[in-house]
Amino acid sequence: MLRSGPVRSLARFTIPSSTYPGSCKASTLALPASKLSFPRIESIKRPRSLALAAYRPLPTSLQRWASSTTSRPPFVEPDKKELKHEKTVAKEELEPHPEEVSSASSVHQIFHEKGTPDEEKDEDMLAGVYSDLRVIKETFALNEVPREAFFIGLAGLLPYAATSLSTVYLAWDINHAALSGQGFLLSGESAELLLHIIEPLQMGYGAVILSFLGAIHWGLEWAKYGGVHGYRRYAYGVVAPAVAWPTLLLPVEYALIAQFSAFTFLYFADARAVVKGWAPPCPSSRPTYTSSQLTAYLRSVSLPDDFPHPPSSSSSAPEDSLHHLSTLQAHQLATYPFENLSLHYSPTHTVSLDLDVLYKKYVERRRGGYCMENNAFFGTVLRGLGWEVTSVGARVCLGVDGGDRGKYGSWSHMTNIITISDKKYMVDVGFGNNGPTAPLLLEENTVHENLGRTQMRLVRSKIEEQTDGDQRLWIYQIRHSPNGEWEPTYCFTETEFLPQDYEMMNFWTSQSRRSFFTYSILMAKMIMEDGRLIGTVTMKDGEAKKRVGSEVVETKTCKSEKERLEVFKEWFGIRLTQEEERGIRGTVAELKG
Repeated sequence: MLRSGPVRSLARFTIPSSTYPGSCKASTLALPASKLSFPRIESIKRPRSLALAAYRPLPTSLQRWASSTTSRPPFVEPDKKELKHEKTVAKEELEPHPEEVSSASSVHQIFHEKGTPDEEKDEDMLAGVYSDLRVIKETFALNEVPREAFFIGLAGLLPYAATSLSTVYLAWDINHAALSGQGFLLSGESAELLLHIIEPLQMGYGAVILSFLGAIHWGLEWAKYGGVHGYRRYAYGVVAPAVAWPTLLLPVEYALIAQFSAFTFLYFADARAVVKGWAPPCPSSRPTYTSSQLTAYLRSVSLPDDFPHPPSSSSSAPEDSLHHLSTLQAHQLATYPFENLSLHYSPTHTVSLDLDVLYKKYVERRRGGYCMENNAFFGTVLRGLGWEVTSVGARVCLGVDGGDRGKYGSWSHMTNIITISDKKYMVDVGFGNNGPTAPLLLEENTVHENLGRTQMRLVRSKIEEQTDGDQRLWIYQIRHSPNGEWEPTYCFTETEFLPQDYEMMNFWTSQSRRSFFTYSILMAKMIMEDGRLIGTVTMKDGEAKKRVGSEVVETKTCKSEKERLEVFKEWFGIRLTQEEERGIRGTVAELKG
């Protein structure tokens, strides 16, 4: 590399260390300086920096050695070697090293060939402590606990808290009476008598709570939560009371210490049970359905008899979790159709994303919904069952409706990302007959089989209308045969969308006259046989088709509302009320034949 000017100047005055003698002769000290044979500064041809213009001879010890040497090697001008080397270096192409450049690299010291790094910023040494405190605060905030469980649990802790505070006060009162001769509220004898009564009550109530916490795992085993685990899970319910009740035989101090240790052990044991999938996780910050609602949903989708209840979630073994997730997605698609009937067959012609409204619509009425309804409902179910769910927005490709395949619409679609053992999967139950039928791992160019001969994959790139090429999106593509051309359907981000984002998206999609949902009826439902998806039933306006694999096996054209309502019942299992049936009258989507 090229040296800076000052460094080259210094190099010319460097004497090789191999010419330095180990010691100087005594006669060297007597020689006059006039006999020194040292190169003069004026003999060097190349210009010098101002800093070295006033250079003086080297230290006296070197001068004395030079004068005492009878045969000194001839002095070779450094410039000759420097020029030859610099001609070689001049032919080399410099390589950029941006990582060696910093805001201070233009003012580095004379011997530094590389830019000095920026000064380290002062770090908050307590940042880790603050982070831990926030975790503890969020853990015990209890904001996510259902109100019923919160109030009943709090009521159960009141006796234990009351006895604990009473023992502290009575101990203080006894000490106060011993020092002053009189208690604050009670006499010393009365306080001591009450203390001997309250201490066993506190210990006994602690033993009851420990036994109750252990018995919860028996209930989870009987309910087959996360599968059947037998004696391993029953051991939780046996060990807890086996440790709790013998503490009543110990002195008070040792009994309380033993119970506190048992509570701590149970806390970590419960946390481990959640990781194994033996116990439900803490409630999510997002609203979820209750246990009874989730049970009703699992029954409604006709899961296999050997399917565990509840299924293994994100905290379970990855292979079990992915298998159960795939099964749930397939049964969801085969049970609840993609449909936009609420925009046509209703008095209000609106779509609600309220979770209670969606639950009644799906589980109680066996209806379906369009993308945001289906994925909001299914995502809430998965979250309640313990999966780690992130809802994200998507842009639908204009080529889906015959437009430009390189362009996309606005944020008008919703999908979910499920995390299992640090791997992310896209799960979509709201894109109709061309949507994915199984979870898709977020990795590029991995081809998956879909219905019939259709294949699907994910790629990651920018879209045509983006100006920032660094902002890449996941693009869901399909092709209708193994040798066919890949067609983009929609792109999505990994950035989480919030419920209020979907409210805005839902308003435009369901109310704008530019949205095809407002003037066209679209329906799609998967056909399942022996637990496997084999085809689809679709309807667009008055044209209904049934496909098995990639082949159309039945078609039906509806010319009147009566005929279309029959197709709703026979092919999709949807029965509308009379009020809903009257809602389509006078609209552009009505069949007037």
